[in-house]
Amino acid sequence: MSDCEFVEALNKFISSYHKKIDKKDFIEAIKTVYSSKKQTKKNDNSDKPKRAPTEYNLFMCAEMEKLKNEGIQLNGKEKMELIAKKWKEHKEGKEEVKKKDEEIKEVKKDVKKEEDEEIEEVKEEVKKEVKKKEGKK
Repeated sequence: MSDCEFVEALNKFISSYHKKIDKKDFIEAIKTVYSSKKQTKKNDNSDKPKRAPTEYNLFMCAEMEKLKNEGIQLNGKEKMELIAKKWKEHKEGKEEVKKKDEEIKEVKKDVKKEEDEEIEEVKEEVKKEVKKKEGKK
């Protein structure tokens, strides 16, 4: 509900009174209109689907649960610092694995290329031998 809509709703509410409005009635009118504005705002958000948790969110929840199960007594800030360090290590480890996977893919690609070249050479040699045998007959 925008400010203009709020003012219009307030105006309608006030004009529905048949008696003179005093300060108490005016405050009551504002509370009534404002509470309906808050309800409208809450209902607008309920239609939106929740965003899926990120990898970081899932990691944080899992680590918090581990700390709770281990019985480690830390305050909130200390827990967050500890988990942030673990996240950094986790992230770096993932990057190393990713780099190694890329290196392996490159090596596999090179090996495949070499194998293909060798196969082509063998095919050419076989063709030459077949032509020689056909020429002798």
